Amino acid sequence: CNLACPSCRCEYTVGHGETFRQSDFIHRQVFESPLMQSAQYVWISCNGDPFASRIYRQVLRAWDIGEFPNLQIEMLTNGALLNEKSWAAIAKSHPAIRQVQVSVNAARKATFEENQKGATFARFMESLQLLSGLRRAGEVKRLLLSFIVQENNFLEMKEFVAMGRALGADTICFTGLLNWGTFSAEEFARRDVVDPAHPRHAELKSILSDECFIAPDISLGSLTPVHL
Repeated sequence: CNLACPSCRCEYTVGHGETFRQSDFIHRQVFESPLMQSAQYVWISCNGDPFASRIYRQVLRAWDIGEFPNLQIEMLTNGALLNEKSWAAIAKSHPAIRQVQVSVNAARKATFEENQKGATFARFMESLQLLSGLRRAGEVKRLLLSFIVQENNFLEMKEFVAMGRALGADTICFTGLLNWGTFSAEEFARRDVVDPAHPRHAELKSILSDECFIAPDISLGSLTPVHL
């Protein structure tokens, strides 16, 4: 992955040497397997960005629609490397892309650049505008925007809903923060505003009482118990 978002990893992740060879071997075993003939969709992916990973770029550039006519792609990206050139480079895969989900985690510039380490807000908004246009044109069948709720961004949740709707997102997703080994126990407790023991949890509950969160385009995921 080209970013080092604290909610996911501590450092930039790029496979080299034997690590890359092992990953490439595994992917070839999967994509060249007869099992692919009966698979319905491929998820690319939580363990790397599709536009940053050399393996994922190779898969998307070489996709054979004729060989796998019933197979669809669901893509998760941080959007930092998505532009007209990188989108055009995977043109063979476009007919198979069922859904693009973008990890955002903020609605304001300062919060975005804190939570999406290595990305810039202005460049990212260009990527979202591109995806919004592709969704309107029907080239992207579904557009999802996702937001990991934490202490430094939960006050922006209503702004994020407005942003997603302005961009024409089909679903605006909220999830709670998980600790993938990136936080100490103390730091995670400070950030995890979804925890009822958090000193600002009542503020989160108050925000979630707003009617903008009661709509078909909103997914609250693990926040549903808080909302209720």
